[in-house]
Order: sequence, then structure tokens, then C-alpha cells
Amino acid sequence: MPDQQPGSRKPQRSAASTALWAHLLRKDIPVISHTSSNTLTNPPIAPLDKAGTSMRILLHDTQANLEKFAEHVDKLASDVSETKREMMTMQKLFLEDHEKLVGQIIDLGQLCLYFGGQRIYEM
Repeated sequence: MPDQQPGSRKPQRSAASTALWAHLLRKDIPVISHTSSNTLTNPPIAPLDKAGTSMRILLHDTQANLEKFAEHVDKLASDVSETKREMMTMQKLFLEDHEKLVGQIIDLGQLCLYFGGQRIYEM
């Protein structure tokens, strides 16, 4: 073979083959038994971070309650605005009715003066 040196009997390996054998022959990686590999692939039954999980649940509940509260506040604010508009409308209606009643009383008083203070309703 042309790749071999004249005094050497080992064939030259390619770079990919050398990297593969280096990876396969590594001694620093611990050997994992078949039974322990099953425990690594299965997720834990209980959450590992119980305090963090509890905090996330509490935050979620707090956010849900805050959203409900915000909806109630919005409804209350819109009801207050609607009530204020209705009160303004009623105030205008009462003012118009009051002015109309005062006008009628003034007209009645002028009518009484016109007839010379005589009784309009004589029996």
C-alpha cells in the first residue's frame, strides 16, 4: 500500500475513524448499568422544586383573582358612570318641571290680580 511507511506494518487511519475510536475508548465516562438507565429516562414522580411549584400555583391563583377583581371594578365604575348620567338627566327634568310649575303659579297669581282680587271660585 502506498500510504504505509516502508518499515511500518500499521495502516494509517482517517481522521473520522480516529475521532470515533477516541470517543469509544474514553475511560473518563462512567459505565451506566442497564437498570440505572431506566431511572434516568423516567421523569420524577414528585416535582423537584416543590417551593417553586407552590409559588407558581399561588401566583397563578393570585393573577386569576386579580383579573376577577379588575372585572368587578370595571363593571362598578361603568355602573357609577351610568348612574351619574341618569342623575344629571333627572336633575334637568326636575329643573324644567320646577320652572314650569313656578311659571304656572306666577300666571295664576297674575290672573288673580287681574280680576281685582275677587274670588274666582264663588259658591
